[in-house]
Formats: sequence, C-alpha cells, structure tokens
Amino acid sequence: MIKAILMDYSGVVSQHGSLFEPMMDFCPNLTTEKSKDLFNTAKVGGMTNEEYMSNYPKEGWEWYFSEATVHEGLMSFLEENKLPLYIASNHVSSLVQKEIDILGVRDYFKEIFISDKLKLAKPNKEFFLEILNRVELTAQEVIFIDDQKRNLATAKEMGMKTIWVNNTKVDPFGDNGDIIPDAEVYNLSKLNELIKELSE
Repeated sequence: MIKAILMDYSGVVSQHGSLFEPMMDFCPNLTTEKSKDLFNTAKVGGMTNEEYMSNYPKEGWEWYFSEATVHEGLMSFLEENKLPLYIASNHVSSLVQKEIDILGVRDYFKEIFISDKLKLAKPNKEFFLEILNRVELTAQEVIFIDDQKRNLATAKEMGMKTIWVNNTKVDPFGDNGDIIPDAEVYNLSKLNELIKELSE
C-alpha cells in the first residue's frame, strides 16, 4: 500500500534546472567545472551554505531567486493530492528553504530532506534509507518522483514505485535506456492519475 510520496526539488517542484551555466554570467573568473565542484562539495555538507554562496555575487543570487517558478502542473497536483509529501533533494538547504517560500508551497510538504543536512546524496542508497527511517516507512510504501533516471534506478531497486519527470524528453545524464521507471510524466497535473494507477 502506498502511504507517501518523495519528490525531488529542482526540475520537479521548481522549474529551476542546473544553475551552473547561467550563474557564470555573474562570475567571469569562475569556470563551469569549478562551479560544479563547489556545488558537489556543498550538497553533501563539505562546506557551509554561507561558504558556498559567497562564491557568487549578491546580484547573482538576486537573479537566481527572481527566476524561481513552480513546475508546470505542480499546483494542480498539490491541490488534489491526498498523500503525505516529502522533498528529497540533492541541494544546498538554504537555497531550497528560501525558494520554497518564494514559490509559496511549503505547507504542502510534511518534511524537507536536503542532501547537505543528511551528508548523503542521491543516487546513494543510504540517502533513501535515511529518509525512510526518519519517516518510518518501507520502500514498498513510497512513490519516488525525480527528473534523473540514475536516481530513480536506486529507488526502484529498493522497491519504490518510480515516476520520471521528463523535462527535455532526453535524460540530462545520458540515454540510460536500461533504466525504466514505472511511469513518465511531462506535465505534473497528470501525477495524481499516475499515482492512483501505481497505488492499485
């Protein structure tokens, strides 16, 4: 029986995708590779949120937050959904916490799990086990929604039902044709229908 839903944040709740390349406009001396390295360190708690954010100018973050939008169809899904919702994201917590308030969707989520606080990141199995332990659910009682197939693969192997949010009709980390989620969606307004089907 499905009892809860775990949702990724960027590319699922928020329309924001990768911030690396756009932020380069504000940091001409910071390479994309270095920017990725900084994020990969910060997302597992290797530096404080303040240390991470200090690598970019104030106007860069002002632009970033001004671009915050919910994913297409998200509000329709949230308003109709009846199951407990949790965010499970590889991210920097202060960014998610501020953005989720800008978007006005905090009250829809029972709890927010961010990798920098857990010091674990997807697709690591331990990331999911830690969250399942905290919410006191088994993998078989959860549907996991993400826009990256490599994260869905781990969740599915553990026994979760999985839904791929296909933002580009091409997985950003390669074709991953051998990874087959239980369902696929482009507009999140279709999620409730898919969740009902996967719960039967």
